Amino acid sequence: MPRIGPPDRAGPVGLALTAWDLWRRLPPKQRKQLLKAAREHAPKIVETARKHGPPLPTRPPHPCDARAPPQRPQPPGWPATLEGAGGPHMTPPRHAAVVSSDGKSQIQALDRTRPGLPLKRGKGGTMTHDYKRNGTTTLFAALETLQGKVVGECHERHRHQEFLKFLRRLDAEFPGNVPLHLIMDNYGTHKHAKVNAWLKCHPRFVPHFVPTSSSWMNLVERWFGHLDNKAIRRGIFLSVADLQAAIASFLKAWNEHPKPFVWTATVESIQQKLTRCRQTLEQIKPGCTSPKTRKRTR
Repeated sequence: MPRIGPPDRAGPVGLALTAWDLWRRLPPKQRKQLLKAAREHAPKIVETARKHGPPLPTRPPHPCDARAPPQRPQPPGWPATLEGAGGPHMTPPRHAAVVSSDGKSQIQALDRTRPGLPLKRGKGGTMTHDYKRNGTTTLFAALETLQGKVVGECHERHRHQEFLKFLRRLDAEFPGNVPLHLIMDNYGTHKHAKVNAWLKCHPRFVPHFVPTSSSWMNLVERWFGHLDNKAIRRGIFLSVADLQAAIASFLKAWNEHPKPFVWTATVESIQQKLTRCRQTLEQIKPGCTSPKTRKRTR
């Protein structure tokens, strides 16, 4: 049966609530006296609790590990793929444009249940944990790596039809016969048969695909991070149109003062770092980086 009456004040949470109720009812002078007494007697209370109280847990009751699981080893041709995708970033070809392209799908138009308070001196801004979702949109964006300008447009879905429209937009934004080195990930939309046919009809588009599980190599992902932190994460959007207007406003402001991202890591340094990471994982759990075989079900 459900419990009837006031909430249970037993346990650490109940003690904290009781202490807070008493604290907020005290006048300022008694608060100072209580703080002074707490500073004097708190070490003794903690020491007594450690000696006679129950042992503290070695781990939190609900641990959360945000690290990614060990990935399987990359194929033998992975270094060449890494150099092919990262080469235009590190050493851009002459008389050509390098464009880093990707799509940010399912961007949510969130409306908070209560208005948040702005950032003040000594106090951070507030934002409710619950929200109301008013729809989603998909952003296709392409970062021109030399100048840092971004070409982007929003669509309702993330399919090859919308990606073909975006490719035609890029063809119009970069007129002439200048080769365009297009860096993309291995998403199925980018390798659709109709997309491949369109690329064959436009030979100045030179596609480069980053290795599997290596979308961090795509520089436009860094721009997506700026967009999320500065225009989307703390925003309040009553409709998808409001969200798209905020994205367009940020895109316009960025292109007025573009900042190119400079790639400094080399292929050799990336390979050395991955080798050290694999060795460390093998020391922690032997065999975790070996390829996993799936049992066939009859």
